[in-house]
Amino acid sequence: MKKLIDRENQLLSKQKGLHDKQKKAQLLVGESRQRLDNALKKADIINAQAANALIGAGDEQGKLISDELFKITDELSKIQKTSLLTLPWCSSIKCLIVDGDFSFESLNCLFRYLPQLHRLSINFLKKINNIEMDKNLSMIQLKHLKYVSLKMSAFIPFDWFKVLTKTFFRHLQTLRLTARVGEEY
Repeated sequence: MKKLIDRENQLLSKQKGLHDKQKKAQLLVGESRQRLDNALKKADIINAQAANALIGAGDEQGKLISDELFKITDELSKIQKTSLLTLPWCSSIKCLIVDGDFSFESLNCLFRYLPQLHRLSINFLKKINNIEMDKNLSMIQLKHLKYVSLKMSAFIPFDWFKVLTKTFFRHLQTLRLTARVGEEY
């Protein structure tokens, strides 16, 4: 099981790096197209040919990156399906109410354990460590999670909340937030 989790974390890290490379390739193509337009307006054939070559190289690099991203996404999907099917510690709980304090840092583990969760309510979500947000959050698709109610500490950075919503709350229909000690949210 540890090997699966390690491999998943490797792939997530590689996936992030490829997304960054893909953005750079797209910028290169965009800049090259602009250079091509400028060269054509000035009837500068040499610069137009150079810009066209850069566009082709950027497009090719983008295709290679997309192919690699597809392979990684496919492998991640297989790992997650395998882990969900073979893990004896996954629960079929569909509704969870946490009446006490719960640390933001523990959410990843909670969602791995409860992939069938439909409704979640946490009385006080707090940040306990002064550490950076884990960039390798699990990419478990919580397709059934439709309702979340969170009372949050205002000391949780908004960037952390943004990552949380993009990672786990994609299929959410209702989100109820309450912030304590401030109006950050």
